[in-house]
Amino acid sequence: MPKPTAAPPPNVPTVPGALPVIGHLGPLAYHPLEFLLAARRHGDIAKIHWGRLPVYLVSSAPLIHHMLLDKDDAYNRSGVLLDRLEDVTGPGLVAAHGKEHRRQKSLLNPAFHTNRLNTLTGLMREECDRVITAWKPGQVIDPEQEMFTIATLAASRYIFGAPVGKDFAHAFRPLLSHMFTEVALRARMPLKLENIPAITRRFANSRHRTDDLIGSEVRAFLKDPHRTRCVLSYMLQHNPRPDTGELIAQAATVLIGGTETAASTLAWLWHELAHHPAAEQRLHHEIDTVLGDTPIAADHFPQLPYTQLLIHETLRLHHPTWVNFRQTHAITELGTTTLPAGTTLAYSLPALYRDPTLYPKPRHFDPTRWESDQPQPQPPFFPFSAGSYKCIGHNYAQILLRTLITTIGFRWTLRHTPGHAVVKEKARLTVHPSKLRMTVTPRRATPNLTACAGT
Repeated sequence: MPKPTAAPPPNVPTVPGALPVIGHLGPLAYHPLEFLLAARRHGDIAKIHWGRLPVYLVSSAPLIHHMLLDKDDAYNRSGVLLDRLEDVTGPGLVAAHGKEHRRQKSLLNPAFHTNRLNTLTGLMREECDRVITAWKPGQVIDPEQEMFTIATLAASRYIFGAPVGKDFAHAFRPLLSHMFTEVALRARMPLKLENIPAITRRFANSRHRTDDLIGSEVRAFLKDPHRTRCVLSYMLQHNPRPDTGELIAQAATVLIGGTETAASTLAWLWHELAHHPAAEQRLHHEIDTVLGDTPIAADHFPQLPYTQLLIHETLRLHHPTWVNFRQTHAITELGTTTLPAGTTLAYSLPALYRDPTLYPKPRHFDPTRWESDQPQPQPPFFPFSAGSYKCIGHNYAQILLRTLITTIGFRWTLRHTPGHAVVKEKARLTVHPSKLRMTVTPRRATPNLTACAGT
């Protein structure tokens, strides 16, 4: 981590309320989204105290755009949360920056070429069917858990080149949930909790079990020469003699990236559709009109504009990542502010996307705000980040979301169970709906399993 090479910028206001030693960690721990949204009032760039670490919160849309796109070579992807992700994934792409990030991205890029990803629609639909055909009319489900299971089955099949059992998904989620909770807790506490033996042992146990779970699939892949057209096989084309540890780290990175945020986004989408019957009706009409009795395929995507509007609006109102970080590696100008090398910056996409000057009625779920015939120019929107650190799986995520929305929407309607219509946001490393439970109701008396089972 670079050390500051100049005095901190003198013209940056400080957000009030910091306490000795812990700084702003209190509100960051208990209501981080509200705190970051309120902090925007103190200027385009404002200083907050992440414990004893000064962090410069960038709230202006043009400055965030400049940081991510115009001058992204001036910043490393670093920070108090990202620096700890390696504890979860190992030394994979999500925790890398600079030259190492570029090297690792070159290994994974072939697996995320758009033409290859478009062939995955059938795979994703089949894995979705494995879960939703087991639903019973009137069954109460945890939609985030169900979406996580589907996303895990789809992502792992593409990573390892063969289907995995539901037991894999059911074992993976609690391990990931525990590690994410621990990492978020460590990052928002002034004490170095990793030095407390009980916490260290508990986290190490989850990490060891996760490595064993993913490692067993990696080793099965390496023993089977018939597993092709998958993430690991494309990596082998680039490096025929890979380090098994790196394969495990990249598999963990892709698996986490392809499951955690997709599951929360889909859970929020079903939640919003249950509150907005007109939007749900329009989605069902689009699905029925475009698909009829045919299974979803990549060729259908251009004919599903409203489905894409729903994805956009869900990612705006319920963006899964509550804060991101960058760090300057040289003296850098950001707007009128000069930042020394080693300066830690943060930006919050949920706070940006709830700015009423950019998005009228920002707390209202309104997919039509994204329609191309709107008179106002579209505000900045980069839900998968931008620049050299843009999520490598952004196209994969879009295909997965569209496939699952249409496949589930073809068959089922989801309604809140009594007492679960009001849902709170729970921010760990990502933002989740808290205690969301929904009841599934078939849209058709007999689901057309034949139409949805083929490739």
